[in-house]
Amino acid sequence: SSGINAEYGGIDSGTCLVKNSAWANSRDMSPTQALEKYFDEKDLNHDGKLDKSEITAVLERSGVPTSQVANFIGMYDIDKDGEVSKDEFVKVTINNLAHSA
Repeated sequence: SSGINAEYGGIDSGTCLVKNSAWANSRDMSPTQALEKYFDEKDLNHDGKLDKSEITAVLERSGVPTSQVANFIGMYDIDKDGEVSKDEFVKVTINNLAHSA
């Protein structure tokens, strides 16, 4: 997957990251548990939210252009507080995966 998803008006970084992650096919946990684990690994300061610097680091390591950080935050930041909570990440990612299947 190139990560481009026209349905969402641009790059769908979270879904791309999820589909390309080894844990995405984990048989010993539910999709929600797997997403929560992934989120916790990326939440470097363990505050329950991904801020712009954490999101930038994740995208850089995954080969996604950092110019897409604003798009990622815009798609995942449901309450528009400038950060992505674990709940927001899980809800949006599961919804995106359901629509891309």
